Amino acid sequence: MKNIHLWAPWFRELAQAISTRGEEDLVERAKSVDWSGTNRPALVSEQDEWQEEWIDPFSFLYTLAQKSTANQRPVVYPSVDEAFELAQPLPDPNKGKLFIFPIPPPNAKVLFHPKTSEHFGLLWRLFRQAVDGVERVSGQDYAAALKIKGVRSTKLSHGLFLANPYDFLAVDVFPPFTRPHLTDDHSYEDYTAACDQVKSAFPGCEPFEINHFLYLQKGDKEDDPLVSSTSSFFHISTNVFNDQQDYWSEFVQSNWVRVGGPGTKRLYPITEPDSGDIVLVRRGFDGHGIGVVVENEYREAGGFSDEARIHVLWINKTETPLRGQTAQDGLGPARPGSKSFLAFAQTTAYKPTFPLLRGFGVSIPALDESGSTGQKTDSLLLSHPLNQILFGPPGTGKTWNTVTRAVAIVEGKDVEEVERERDEHPDDVKSRFDGYRENGQVAMVTFHQNYAYEDFVEGIRPVLSEEGDSEEGDSDVGFVLRRGIFRELAETAKRHRRTPGDRSDQLNVDRLVDDFLEFLDAGIENGQEFLVDVPAPNAPTEHPTPERPPTRYPITEVTSRGYRGVRLHGPKKGRKGLSSFIWRRDYAALLNKDIVSYEDIRPVHSTKMGWHFNARFHYAMLLRLRQYHETEWKGSVPAQGKRENFVLILDEINRGNIARIFGELITLVEESRRIGCEDETKVTLPYSGEEFGVPENLYLIGTMNTADRSIALLDTALRRRFQFVEMMPTVDHPKMKTDIEGVNLRFLLKAMNERIRFLRDREHQIGHTYFLGVSDIEGLRKAFQKQILPLLQEYFYDDWAKIRAVLGKSEFIEWRNRPEELVDLVDSEAKAYEVLGSRDLKWDDPAQYQKIYDANAAVAGKAAVAEEEVETDDEDD
Repeated sequence: MKNIHLWAPWFRELAQAISTRGEEDLVERAKSVDWSGTNRPALVSEQDEWQEEWIDPFSFLYTLAQKSTANQRPVVYPSVDEAFELAQPLPDPNKGKLFIFPIPPPNAKVLFHPKTSEHFGLLWRLFRQAVDGVERVSGQDYAAALKIKGVRSTKLSHGLFLANPYDFLAVDVFPPFTRPHLTDDHSYEDYTAACDQVKSAFPGCEPFEINHFLYLQKGDKEDDPLVSSTSSFFHISTNVFNDQQDYWSEFVQSNWVRVGGPGTKRLYPITEPDSGDIVLVRRGFDGHGIGVVVENEYREAGGFSDEARIHVLWINKTETPLRGQTAQDGLGPARPGSKSFLAFAQTTAYKPTFPLLRGFGVSIPALDESGSTGQKTDSLLLSHPLNQILFGPPGTGKTWNTVTRAVAIVEGKDVEEVERERDEHPDDVKSRFDGYRENGQVAMVTFHQNYAYEDFVEGIRPVLSEEGDSEEGDSDVGFVLRRGIFRELAETAKRHRRTPGDRSDQLNVDRLVDDFLEFLDAGIENGQEFLVDVPAPNAPTEHPTPERPPTRYPITEVTSRGYRGVRLHGPKKGRKGLSSFIWRRDYAALLNKDIVSYEDIRPVHSTKMGWHFNARFHYAMLLRLRQYHETEWKGSVPAQGKRENFVLILDEINRGNIARIFGELITLVEESRRIGCEDETKVTLPYSGEEFGVPENLYLIGTMNTADRSIALLDTALRRRFQFVEMMPTVDHPKMKTDIEGVNLRFLLKAMNERIRFLRDREHQIGHTYFLGVSDIEGLRKAFQKQILPLLQEYFYDDWAKIRAVLGKSEFIEWRNRPEELVDLVDSEAKAYEVLGSRDLKWDDPAQYQKIYDANAAVAGKAAVAEEEVETDDEDD
């Protein structure tokens, strides 16, 4: 069982050894290697003018990579391993698939071969920089190396890649999305920018994995099963032994997947998948990654074996909840169009990977913008997490990003597209967001300690009433069943959840009732009279008899209390108040003839007294609403086939008691349990007794401030059902000024946050939004006095020594030793700290802010804290 990329750490150690031991050592060790046919290859040359024997490190590694045939590997690589005394395990020379260098095999005629001592020194210097890392390479040295005769971008990138396969990429395998190609006179910045663009398409993957995949994708080796086969998709679980353990860390580190055998109910033949097939790796409904099969040892063993592995080349290592369901067996096919395939194809983190597979020779159907196959779907079905929480320190733009995401969801766009629109026209995006709030597609609520189920879902609430205005007609206090914001928005979304192909006419009852009340209100204002016929007791049907005729009551007023409603000139003390909640709840049942008399109308609360008396009036109003619907209403049903998305923003979600707020509904918000999904689930609500479910077009976006509460402390049920999107300070935000009278806000924020991470933790950093509106020294002073310092006091519980350390060498905080007169009264060597007065001129001195990010300030800050701790220890002693 060998990792298919054992060559990468072996090559890295070899390059590090060459870099450390130097030129003469490399010459001697290179001559001791058995090069399989010649003991002194062309890479070791004599140049009497300036050095007797010399060798450049790039040519050495290039030549080694050249020895890749089945006859050369078993001789050359063990010889190099012995000559350089390497500790990393050597890949098995007899297994060619473990020696796949993602570069075309070089030959001696295309090596670097420096012609002058300047070239020789340059290549050694560049090599050592590359070994140290991509950020250590000098752009000047890179440009100079390109100018050496015979060295072009392809050869140089090959050399950098072999020197450090963890940082560099070969340019000749760059995919089409990095076009145009690098020009002959490109800069090092151009090269690294192109590399970064390629790396972004392979989340979590190392450069040597990306190189491997892209080299094979070129199809240069037609006999290789990885590039010539028609590939299939498979899903596989990281719960290998059905023991509730997750083996993803082993999978990702070893570049393999495995199964636990027949005893763990892996019923699908484990001799599949084959080389070139695609594995979608998951655990339950959480995705882990996507890989390409290099070798299936179960296939070679003819069935299950404890020692067998399926070696894979990872091309996406993102861990994220899947947008949809998957099959729940340990290993099985994931044919295009199946729920397992679509769960990955529709998940935002995995969607960009699928187009890459087409160029790899994989046979997959065309995917539309939602990740589905076949006909193009409604753009509003674009994949967005149904439940997500934006979390991070204060000032990182969480609330502002809810605006972006809400607009993207409502309009059926990618978040990235709306972010671009926001950057270009921020007021326009905010205006659209406000419009969606106004028309009811977006709503927002802030959680707090006293927020409860009755506020969020539904509950019985007392209502003060005028004399004779209660449901019983004789009380000063009435009670009404109020829907909370969650249920109200869920019911509205449910009426707009149509998907393509759904041709049913769905009546918008809320709109009908609202228009009815507006109709009544306008008519009453103009002196129009509206009458309703209230059935007599014991005359329950809508068709009265002469023996029990109805009583006619005029509507006198449209009210705004409760769910809005009307007042009738009714019995007893003169006026009867009616909430429209009952009409909204029961009108569809009246149309469906599930309600044919007032006796069919349920009370809003099971203990309600005198309900039959009130039910007669509500029944009369339902009949009047139907008359308005059939003869006077000008409204219309939603356009057929149109789906509308709705968003509920849960601000400060971590400040609420989740169990108390969601109650039994925490289960219903799961993606798989939404209305219209395979495991659709509904519950009976405790107050209204009605059946309720959450539609799949209602999206929840939460925000939480990690300075108030860590994710680890959140309700476990909530953590399982929400995706978490971390939002950390952007210290290089383009809207942060870099020169305010010499003050660089980016350097300032970076320095303070580095110290905060050391003195507290990463969750209590300062967000970049505190500085976005700062354009002059006055604004910077106000930001520090009114926001930054109070925030630091909160973070460090008024520990002024640490606050002073965060501010480096600035003089905004002063300290004084104890006065002499307190020597006999205070035992400790305590210091008194004072913040400069708000009018002190130092607040307007740019030099004071520059001192915060002075190169030595961080060291000074740590020393100050250490000094305080030593003093505290001395006092304890």
